[in-house]
Amino acid sequence: MELNVKDYNRLNNRFKKKLVFRVGESAGFFSEYNNMLLAIHYCLVHKIRFVLNSRDANFSINRGWQDFFRPFCNEHNYSLLSGYNYRFGKPNYKSKKDRYLYNLYKRVKNIDYFTYDLFRKIRTEQDLNAYYLIEELNLNGKLLDNCRLLHRMIWKYQPQIQEEINKLKNTIGIKTPYIGFHIRSGDKFKEYELLDPDIYITKAQQHSNIRNAYVLTDNYEVFTSLKSKYPDWNFFTLCKESECGYFHKDFLKKNKEEQKNDLIKLFASMDILESGDYFVGTFSSNPGMNMGFRMDSSKMVGIDYDNWLIW
Repeated sequence: MELNVKDYNRLNNRFKKKLVFRVGESAGFFSEYNNMLLAIHYCLVHKIRFVLNSRDANFSINRGWQDFFRPFCNEHNYSLLSGYNYRFGKPNYKSKKDRYLYNLYKRVKNIDYFTYDLFRKIRTEQDLNAYYLIEELNLNGKLLDNCRLLHRMIWKYQPQIQEEINKLKNTIGIKTPYIGFHIRSGDKFKEYELLDPDIYITKAQQHSNIRNAYVLTDNYEVFTSLKSKYPDWNFFTLCKESECGYFHKDFLKKNKEEQKNDLIKLFASMDILESGDYFVGTFSSNPGMNMGFRMDSSKMVGIDYDNWLIW
């Protein structure tokens, strides 16, 4: 089953209440994107119009979401709006004038909610085991099933971005069958204990005899260590020798062209993982969480948790 953007917009634009959701506010791309998917689903269930605010996203080159992806809904882009549209906490206005303009904009544009108004509810009030019916779109599945279909509907690259991703993927030369690993280092330790790469191999060998693997990692030493320890495996990666761990604050310091290239490489890696026979990784990482929106649960092997969860 495929969802149609036109059908989605026809339904979305009928809703009277409106959420302006900011993507790219403070976290890494997949943290922002995963929560956006959950927000879209929440709005469909609660009959709230979902409107995007992305022009000033932390991954934006010029146009926010549309730098990389085709549009899928209306956008509200107003610089003052982005400056106060946070995930958590109401705005701390810089001046009385800003407060006035912000509230005036909200009234004029008939905005009922900003991101912070619903963000916690979006993450905590959707039951993983409940079935959600959105009859107009023929959605009648659990949260993860519905979000998978929503992901396929909106994860549509701009043509030039698709070309660049295809070029990168063609440089790998990996052939099916293969397993996809996501092994994160860098600043991930702030959220969850970093796990030894050997654990990933052990898990993979418990589930399959496949010995071809694509490795999404932010530390090239992980890749070289795997190649050295497991000579019977064939490992592939797009990770560069210069990479020694992802730190979000360092990503934000890069110029726009470098950020764009990093994201294209990340998107290509995620697509490669999705096409694998199995995914082995942590659900407590946002790329790992995102794979739940891409792959059937039977193909996913969690290192930290047995089952997918909202992280």
